[in-house]
Amino acid sequence: MAMIVQTEDEYSFEGAVTENGVEYYRINKSGPTKVSAEGALEGMDMHIEGTGMSESYSLLDKATLLPVRMEEKTGMDMSIIISGPQSMAIPMTQNTETKIQFSEVK
Repeated sequence: MAMIVQTEDEYSFEGAVTENGVEYYRINKSGPTKVSAEGALEGMDMHIEGTGMSESYSLLDKATLLPVRMEEKTGMDMSIIISGPQSMAIPMTQNTETKIQFSEVK
């Protein structure tokens, strides 16, 4: 089943930050997310809808402007509604945290 994900992210340039004695540029991103999907599973109609919020930041190397680290936190509240012989509504809360550390391969 295909899921439609809509985001309205805002980006802001925080400026230079220092971590472990190294100066980086920091870019922040945050915004709401909406998800929706419709389909069928084993003869039952299924509808998914939900909303959430994400916040993240990226640290960029000042000389190359390549990313050094990215971190994101996302929270989502969804409802899964199934109709048919076994009708039910399933609430679901999902929180994720993603951390990506880039390093040079020589």
